[in-house]
Amino acid sequence: MSEISSYFKYLKSEGDKSGLYPFAYVNEDRVFSIGDEKVALNDFDPYTFSPDELGIGDGIDIDAMPQHPVLIPIMGGAIVGPRLHEWVETNPKALANTY
Repeated sequence: MSEISSYFKYLKSEGDKSGLYPFAYVNEDRVFSIGDEKVALNDFDPYTFSPDELGIGDGIDIDAMPQHPVLIPIMGGAIVGPRLHEWVETNPKALANTY
């Protein structure tokens, strides 16, 4: 498992979750996948993202963070995880077509 920052280690020691949600775009369906929820492309605005509105809880467990390629926090931009770095290393030609 990759190193978890001291901030997340602190949250874990307090029994909190990460406040982060697995995040992906499903091109075939033209939806964003956020946790277990699907959000239509034209309905998603990262500046107004609200896990409460989607009913998706407090985020994933801290130990699960490295298992996801991209995570989205309640506030701020998407966070690239170790899984995406691993994918890029093994798929350098596909990276050119990914955005």
